[in-house]
Amino acid sequence: MKSPIIIFSDSPVATTGFARVVEKLVNVIIAMGEVPIVVGNKANCEPVSNKYVLIHPRFLGDEQGINTLEAVLKKTKAKIVISVEDAWKQYKLVDLKEKYGFYFIGYVPIEGIPYPRKTIMSRNPNTYLDTSIVHDAMDKIVCYTKFGKDAMAKMLEQAGIYKDISQVYHGVDTSFFLPVPKREAKKLIGIPENIILFTSIKTNNPRSGFELLLDAWKIYIEKAIKTNPDIANRSRLYIHTNCNNGAYNIKDMLIQRDIDDGYVIYSLSSISLSI
Repeated sequence: MKSPIIIFSDSPVATTGFARVVEKLVNVIIAMGEVPIVVGNKANCEPVSNKYVLIHPRFLGDEQGINTLEAVLKKTKAKIVISVEDAWKQYKLVDLKEKYGFYFIGYVPIEGIPYPRKTIMSRNPNTYLDTSIVHDAMDKIVCYTKFGKDAMAKMLEQAGIYKDISQVYHGVDTSFFLPVPKREAKKLIGIPENIILFTSIKTNNPRSGFELLLDAWKIYIEKAIKTNPDIANRSRLYIHTNCNNGAYNIKDMLIQRDIDDGYVIYSLSSISLSI
């Protein structure tokens, strides 16, 4: 049996940004005549093709998927693992690589600079990890943008690490994320046209910085009340924890905040809508 290629990320049938990347990777690997095994969360449905294997760790009581990944490595003797995750979760693959000796390809999302040497755990915002350890363990680093590639190279250089970094544009599904007149989009969900809508789309976890967002919003409103009461009165904050076309089209301004790493796909989606 040919050694499979393992993808550790979200399920390609999920509705996340990582899932869209995984979907493309699965198709490419199949076209190469290889067999992809996806150890993927955030979906409870079956794969859309019988040409790849989909394993849901949470169905096995393994919330983060690391134990499931190790079990697959033991059984298949896979030589390549592609991780499409945030750094805090990729950190857990460092020991597995040392133990099983696979070729480690890491897709790294970057949304801001300076790219941090420290990353926080999703479930424990008081626990910090050194991201340079994660990236140093990768045999190949892949970034989504030139901006991300440059930020990654600079961070690693400061840590005395020089790695092979590639850039792959996965882009946006423009058949779904397409511009719709803002007036129509707002009318569809009952928002008055004169309302100025600030939108923030992030997953609901401590790393997303909801407290920082609300603190910043309070400062903005207080200043607007003093300097331009009309703007303050018409301003609204719309917080969304999932992605959909309506959420993108109705916003006047995207607020991208984070207390960690990550270049999220919704940033590219917003650009495709000229926001």
